[in-house]
Amino acid sequence: MDLKPETWNLKTGARVGDWFRDNPLLQPSRVGSRRPLSGVMLGALVLLYLGAAVWLASATPMRGRELLLVLSALYLLMVAAAIPGRGAAALSGPQQRETLEELMLTRLRPSQVVFGKLAAVLFPAAACLATLLPVLVMAMHASGLPREQAVPLLLILAVTPVPVAAVGLWLSISCRKSVVATAFAYVLTALVFGATLASAPVTPTEDNPWWHCSPVWQTLHYALGEPARAGTPEWAVYSAACIALAGFCLWRLARRVGSVGLTGVTTSPTGAPV
Repeated sequence: MDLKPETWNLKTGARVGDWFRDNPLLQPSRVGSRRPLSGVMLGALVLLYLGAAVWLASATPMRGRELLLVLSALYLLMVAAAIPGRGAAALSGPQQRETLEELMLTRLRPSQVVFGKLAAVLFPAAACLATLLPVLVMAMHASGLPREQAVPLLLILAVTPVPVAAVGLWLSISCRKSVVATAFAYVLTALVFGATLASAPVTPTEDNPWWHCSPVWQTLHYALGEPARAGTPEWAVYSAACIALAGFCLWRLARRVGSVGLTGVTTSPTGAPV
């Protein structure tokens, strides 16, 4: 089942497919989608979409922009409230560690374990964004948001939970106590998400680095239709930074998972990683 370097062919594609299919952590019951939506929930979603379409059809562009900002803010609030805790608790508890040790006795590769845990942590954010996507698109159309700003806004909303989940997972295996890992995860998330608002009175300038790494500022920048600055697009820099941070944390996590057991995790007396 090892994916050895080779030219891409049908056999390689089958192996990549097996990498996903043979992972029990990617089963719907493990990821979060235990059962399909009921008829009542589907009906409520249809009514929600129809109501939003009727309201936005007669709304002014300013009203559409306001709805876009409210939905984006609610989504980011959900990410900041739900994802850090889920990631920090994924591997930090004794029960989770015993489960991981049992998984490492199987033929699963460390990368499969990490990807399965990441998918489970990201499931609420993905489900929330998929639910809001039709209304977001309608609000973008009603507000007259250009495509050059609408697409980056959706990309920012989609990529933001990934580093949050990756950092939480790394903390979960670096801390012996779930409460310590969860506290670290929420503090770091609050610093990044809320640093824009906290530092605005002190450094009210666009040169403030916190503004560019905060998803709150990025969302406001594109949702309000601010003109693009010269040079590399800010959404590209932000997305690349998110992917780089998530990739580094997941790489470190895979190395830790693949190491000999979990008893070698070094922590301070309080349970914090060292």
